[in-house]
Parts: sequence; structure tokens; C-alpha cells
Amino acid sequence: MELPTILIDTREQTPLEFTGLHIRGVNSMPTKVQKLDEGDYSVEGLEDVLFIERKSVNDLYGTIFKGRERFERELTRAQKQQKRYLIIEATPYLFLKYLQNHDKMHMYNAAIATLESFAQKYDLRIRWLKTREGSAEYVAKLAIRTKLEQENKDEIHA
Repeated sequence: MELPTILIDTREQTPLEFTGLHIRGVNSMPTKVQKLDEGDYSVEGLEDVLFIERKSVNDLYGTIFKGRERFERELTRAQKQQKRYLIIEATPYLFLKYLQNHDKMHMYNAAIATLESFAQKYDLRIRWLKTREGSAEYVAKLAIRTKLEQENKDEIHA
């Protein structure tokens, strides 16, 4: 199988790097920067299948408490994609510490409830990943898996 090309949205301010990966025989992935209608990452040719949004702790706070309506509009538009993922570059504990450092610890339960609501309402898979490297590897694995699933689906219907 030829490796899929990971699409990176032009508005992604600090894009993940897909080199130095530790995936069975895959050290790097081809990438292309282009405007995506929804999300930060997808796979070339499978933009209608895979939606990946990535948030830092700071972005997550802003999305939940200041930009919720905009994010929900994006999630509504992303309903056309078969698979929707939200990657959070933190652990729940690190998010709690972030809130604590900003005198917002009392908002933790509301934030987690909001994420659970997004997950159910939009069939959004939420993954807490501690590092950028972990996020890059996860996106790469999603890209490979999605391409393989589509190729198998195409073979079955041929």
C-alpha cells in the first residue's frame, strides 16, 4: 500500500510533524498543506471520510468557554465525514492543572461534560494524547487505517 498523504489545513498555526514516527516500518508520512473546509487534518482523497481537529490545552479552554458556538458549527458541518476525531494534546489531569493555574478549576466538570456532550451529539471520538509526537503518531495511524479500510471497501464493492 502506498502511504496516504496527510492533509494539513492552511490555518493550522503549529502543524504536527510527521517525521521520526515509530509505526511498524513507517518513519515519516507524506503531507500537503491545503485549505480544509473542516478540521485541521485529513487524508488526501478521503476528505469526506476523515475529520481530525487538534487542540492544545489553551485552545481547548477557548473552544469550550469562548468559542463553543463556532466549534459546534464546525462539528455540524463535519457530520458529512464518516469519522470525526478531537485530539487534545494533554491529559485530563494536565487540563485540570491548566484550569487551576488560571483560577478556573471550578469549570473542570463543566468542561468535561461539554466534551462528553460533543462526543455524543456529533459522534466525535475524543483522544487525550500527552505530547505533539503522540498526536502525530495517532494522526498517522488514523490516516493509514482509514486508507486501508477504504481500499478494502472498494475491493469488496468491485
